[in-house]
Amino acid sequence: MDDPLGLAVFSFGGSASFFTGGIGGNYSVAGAVDTKSGKVCIVITTCARGGVGESMGVKVKGGVSDGSLCEGNSVKGGLFAEAGPVGGTVGTDGDSIRTSVKFGLGGGASSGAQICLSNTKCFN
Repeated sequence: MDDPLGLAVFSFGGSASFFTGGIGGNYSVAGAVDTKSGKVCIVITTCARGGVGESMGVKVKGGVSDGSLCEGNSVKGGLFAEAGPVGGTVGTDGDSIRTSVKFGLGGGASSGAQICLSNTKCFN
């Protein structure tokens, strides 16, 4: 596979999040394709969040990254924002930058920082 934009990983999946009292969390499951290696993987991510606002939601998400998929566990940090039916993240694991957008059912608004643990399982 060749990616003319220079991005390596494209993902699509679903997520559920909540945020209240300055703390919250996010859980997501996504399928991902690494255009540089051809790997097809499932990525399960759990995040702890801190910041401001009150929100909750269940959304579909899509993402891109300039990194590559590595099977196993990884820790990633970043920023998040949720507002009603939309949300998004931007972050890094030190080697790559990734971003995602989310659309679905949700209410309230929140933003802040997050630390995430991802488990990646590849099938080829």
